[in-house]
Amino acid sequence: MAIWRDEFLRNSCLARVEIHDEAIPHCVTGCVNHVDFVYVYVDYELIPSRFVEVTSLTKTIGYDAQKKQMWGRCGTVEGAIATLALATQIGNGSINLNYAQTNELLTHYLLASQDADQAQQLLDLLCFNVRHQLTG
Repeated sequence: MAIWRDEFLRNSCLARVEIHDEAIPHCVTGCVNHVDFVYVYVDYELIPSRFVEVTSLTKTIGYDAQKKQMWGRCGTVEGAIATLALATQIGNGSINLNYAQTNELLTHYLLASQDADQAQQLLDLLCFNVRHQLTG
């Protein structure tokens, strides 16, 4: 396992990035099959009333209530950031889960993450959401 912590992620909202020696087969509707092994963490307090909605977005989102950290897992750092960007939008209440699922937003975000400019916009969105998170 390789871990990058916040001191190496300066000027970013990311708490840490981990690369695991694992290969978890995964596919999101409309995406190519791939393996997940990259974890991206953000410090994020998920209010209890939003927990089920956020964690129902995808099996590749996790939350540690004690540490107040959310993680996204994907085959790329950019994909994990895209997943977290959408999850935090749901967590902040700007998008609801039904809307995200009906419009296949996760697929759109993941496809957008493959373009460098759009990946940067997704990181900016994630950092905005982290800075403006709801707190319980």
